[in-house]
Amino acid sequence: RKTPTQIALQAYKTRLAQATADLQERIAAGDVTPRPRRKLELDSEAQRAKAAHESVKRRFAEMVLAKRLQNRSWWVKTMDWTTKARRAGVLSSPLILPKLLSAGAQRLASLPIEDSVAWGLRRLPGIGEIARRSQTPLQLIKRCAAG
Repeated sequence: RKTPTQIALQAYKTRLAQATADLQERIAAGDVTPRPRRKLELDSEAQRAKAAHESVKRRFAEMVLAKRLQNRSWWVKTMDWTTKARRAGVLSSPLILPKLLSAGAQRLASLPIEDSVAWGLRRLPGIGEIARRSQTPLQLIKRCAAG
C-alpha cells in the first residue's frame, strides 16, 4: 500500500513525463503556438460553490493577517502606532481639511452618476448577470450604514 506522499510523487512524475513528451513532440514539429486552455463553463451550483469558497478563502486570509498583526514585535507595533498618529496629525491639519471636505463632496456628487451608469449596464446582455452579482457604491454605503 502506497502512502499519500508516494501517490502524489508518482502523479507528479507522470505529469512531468507527459509534459516533457509533449514539448519534445512540439520541438520536432516546430510548433511554437500556445496551447489553448480549456474553459470550464460553470453552472449555477458551481458558481454558488465558487462564491462560497471565495468567501471562506477571504475569511481565512483575514484570519492569517489578524494573526500576523497580533504576533508582531512590540517595536513594530510601536512604529505602526507612530505612523498612524503622524497620519492623523497630517490629515487633521487646518490646511488639509478643506481638501478632504472637497474630495468627499465630489465623491458624493459622483455616486448618483455611477449608480445611473450601473443601472444602464445592468440591462446589457452578459454584463447584466455580472452586475446583478455586484453592488453599486450607493448599495455598499447603505449596507455599511445599516451595520
